[in-house]
Amino acid sequence: MSTLFILYYYPYIIYIPFSIKNIFYAKGIRCTAGSKISSNNTPNIDSTAVKRMKKAGGILIGTNNLNEFASGITGINPFYGSSKNPWDISKISGGSSGGSAVALFNKLSLLSNHWHANQFHLSYYTC
Repeated sequence: MSTLFILYYYPYIIYIPFSIKNIFYAKGIRCTAGSKISSNNTPNIDSTAVKRMKKAGGILIGTNNLNEFASGITGINPFYGSSKNPWDISKISGGSSGGSAVALFNKLSLLSNHWHANQFHLSYYTC
């Protein structure tokens, strides 16, 4: 489900905590894109996606782990640690958005965004 769909049909997500993949800029929050090269990158602006979520009333609670530069399918990150499969932490979480999936599964946030195939998506916890 796309962010535009969510925000069109549910334009107000007041006080709902959300998290973002650590490749989206959020003002004042370190954005590493999972890379050691970007370890000191702290943007002074919000990305469009973050701006829209905040404008709708969502509360950004943090960023989620990912493969370096979101280019992988395992969720393994040698620099910041790997996201773990919630059912069995000896296994990988999978996907470059594994950190977002784990955050939702563990109810750390109710909404989480990720980037996939040049589209911005918003996942949400429904159970």
